[in-house]
Order: sequence, then C-alpha cells, then structure tokens
Amino acid sequence: MYLTLGENLAQYMSRTVTFAIRSGRVGTPGFLDDLRQAIWSVDPGVPLVSVETLGDLHARATARAALILVLVAIATLVLVAIAAVAAYLPARRVGGMDPAAALRAE
Repeated sequence: MYLTLGENLAQYMSRTVTFAIRSGRVGTPGFLDDLRQAIWSVDPGVPLVSVETLGDLHARATARAALILVLVAIATLVLVAIAAVAAYLPARRVGGMDPAAALRAE
C-alpha cells in the first residue's frame, strides 16, 4: 500500500487486540461470563468481540485450502476422463479404405 503525504494514516490502522486463552474450562457453562468479568474488572471499557475457540479458528483457516484441493481433484478427474474418451474414440474406428488400396484403385 502506498500513501501520499496528504492521506490520513489512521484509516488504515486497526485498533484490535487478539488474546488466546488456554483453560480447562473452555466450553463449560459460565466460562465466558467469568472471563468477561475478569477482563472488565481491569478495564470496564474493553469490549469482547468475536470470541471463538481455537478449533473454530483452525476450521475457518483451513476451509479455503480444503475447497481448493477438492476443486483441483475434480478438475483432474475431468481432464483424465476427457483424455480417456479422446483415446478411445480413434480406436473404435474400424474399416475405411487402406491408403495403398486407394492408390491402386485409380
């Protein structure tokens, strides 16, 4: 990204912070409420947004790669099928005239 001297840099900056919390209580009822209370006891103005587990984050991160792999596999199968049909059709052609016989027929 290139900025000119007149552009405001603040519009390109993000003011978000990401935390990863390891706990045996993840997924249990009340864990998120206890976490909010602990954070808000330090600073009540901090909002908690996009709370998700590491499994959800991993699934979201690998979804695009999995889709691309499936699409490449389908495209490969289609190309192999086209090549097989293209190889099979000339082999079915039977008969016709022998070029040497055609020259003798004149």
